[in-house]
Amino acid sequence: MPPLRACGRRWEFASDDLVIPGSVLVGIRSIWLIIQIFGIGFYHSALSCGQSPSFASVAYASIAMTTCVLVLEVAIVIASSRGTIRNNRPRRFVPHLLHARLIIFAFEIIILLMKTVMAVRPEELNIDVDQCPTLGTAVIVARVVVAVTWLIFLTVLISVAIYLDPCHLYSSKVGSRETREEEGIQRSRSGSLLNRTRSVWEDRLKLIFCLSSSDESHQTAYKEVANIFAHLFHDSNLVLSDIAAGILLLQKRHLVHEKNLITLDTRDLTSVAFNFTDPEDKKLFSDALHYLNFALGTYTWSIHIFMNPTCGFCEVLSHAQLCRCCCCSSRKQVHKNIHKDNSCYCGYAGFLAMTGINQADIIYARFENDLYRTPFVVCLDHERESVVVAIRGTLSLQDVMTDLTATTHPLQLPGWSEFAVHRGMYNTALWIKEYLDNDQVLESAFEKVPRYRLVLSGHSLGSGVACILSILLKKSYPDLRCFCFSPTGSLLNAEAAIYTQSFVTSVTLGQDLVCRLNVNTAHQFTRRIIEVLESSKKPKHRILFEGFLETLGVCCGREIVFSEDSDPSSGLAETNIDESDNPSSPLLLSDSAPLSFTNEGFSSDEEPSTGVPPLYPPGKIIHIVDTLEERSCFFARRQLEATWSAASSFKEINVSPYMLKDHMPDVLYRAMESLWKEHRDDLDQVTIQL
Repeated sequence: MPPLRACGRRWEFASDDLVIPGSVLVGIRSIWLIIQIFGIGFYHSALSCGQSPSFASVAYASIAMTTCVLVLEVAIVIASSRGTIRNNRPRRFVPHLLHARLIIFAFEIIILLMKTVMAVRPEELNIDVDQCPTLGTAVIVARVVVAVTWLIFLTVLISVAIYLDPCHLYSSKVGSRETREEEGIQRSRSGSLLNRTRSVWEDRLKLIFCLSSSDESHQTAYKEVANIFAHLFHDSNLVLSDIAAGILLLQKRHLVHEKNLITLDTRDLTSVAFNFTDPEDKKLFSDALHYLNFALGTYTWSIHIFMNPTCGFCEVLSHAQLCRCCCCSSRKQVHKNIHKDNSCYCGYAGFLAMTGINQADIIYARFENDLYRTPFVVCLDHERESVVVAIRGTLSLQDVMTDLTATTHPLQLPGWSEFAVHRGMYNTALWIKEYLDNDQVLESAFEKVPRYRLVLSGHSLGSGVACILSILLKKSYPDLRCFCFSPTGSLLNAEAAIYTQSFVTSVTLGQDLVCRLNVNTAHQFTRRIIEVLESSKKPKHRILFEGFLETLGVCCGREIVFSEDSDPSSGLAETNIDESDNPSSPLLLSDSAPLSFTNEGFSSDEEPSTGVPPLYPPGKIIHIVDTLEERSCFFARRQLEATWSAASSFKEINVSPYMLKDHMPDVLYRAMESLWKEHRDDLDQVTIQL
């Protein structure tokens, strides 16, 4: 930080990013130089054989070139290691060294071309391999070396294309007054920087997701997601390594902050303990765990085999239609209510194996997957007397694109101010509702079981779609319930979140990233990264190296802590303890009642500058938190506690080594299952082994 400026362009890496890769290259090139020297000594007589000295000349020239490159790369590593992330003046010579390296790179290509000709067609240089038999081995070795070298050069060219910033042009006079004037001219000539960044991100998304469809919905999705990324990253001085270093620093400070809270036994003011002795709360948790099975079942055979490695495959196999996979004569649909499944009905089989329901209880299932289309199943649950609509979470690139379409869509209900909901999930909910209405799926289900209750369930993407679908169906089915597991934090605005509290229950685990992630928290997270980097006095390569060792220590169950060089509170959110003195504070909750919010309870402290309203997870939120933690990458011994948490508990991203793992459906299921088994006897806390 800031990005490197060289060759009249801005690059997607900084001048202090060359220490680690440069050190690796110095090591490899040193070994290569030694091999070349010993190789020439070993094949000295062979290289001098014949009338043409071309082979020997090129070999000596290659050694000289390797030596020059090695010296230059050592100089680049030393220059790149100076200064700090913010202070790049000690590294001001790095662009000039890279320019020199580029010139030498051109000579390397010339020598490589000569090597290629000698290795492939030595006879054109009057090199007689038959006359010099010992030279034949040298030619074979040279061919291997030439092939590897061309592969390395190709990798370098691809890396240059990746790290080139297509949105910025700069003068070679880095940091000068002429540079700043030229930047202004460049921007005025080529249009708005934001527009160019948006166009670049749109092209990147099309390349990444390989969704070349000319369908209007796809093109609109590209534009909306590109606009989000453009606003998040345009005109930013952060490069990828800056973000990585900032995340490591924030992670360290968050872990220290968590330990201090546990040591001081400080309870979050925005949450109250979940009361397992209350029959209603106990039944609610039991229902949530029960309907999580249906949400997991929509991930079909893969999740069941993963969670049951010993018997899962056989259980799925018992429900699959294997004869239809091998027999081409009969492709007629066996199950009329199962749509877009594969030939063996693996999706259908996986859902039955995961949930344990009977085949006759499947009312309707559609396993179609595309942009704004995700698999869902409608079935009967006789154990809890309910008609269940289970919706699958993110499992494909199309689902990721739906998640990323995180702009808001207006939704109006009588008697309420305008709702704002996640656009991608809203479109998916409309698609599911269309099939439910056109095929009269729910009507036919309730004809069979008129006294049953409608329940919607989903995980991740599926939870957001289930919540919005429950809002759309609430008028027709007033007593419906919705269970959202690990929902996204970009789902609903304050008014919609308040509306859903009467019929939606969300469950999230630990430091789950997704339930805290939205456009506003992403912008806030970027600012926190900048703040923590500016407060750090360590060079970036040291931050990355120490962070790697600390993460490795966590994976091995050993705590490795390096000294802090700046204010430990930098980058951490401030906690206003004085709110406890205000009885009307929306963050102060009663220990004797579940959460109940007003509009003021959801209002943010400051108006977001992103143009997107503050967004929240839906309904009442059961947050399973760690009260004591002994975790590693391979095992986890956690002491868990269930709490009712306010939506304001998820207004910022907490950096943790487990913020992605805690979102996984199997991890959530095992945590809920273990917690429930222990609390059936009304215990307050439990140490569980995951």
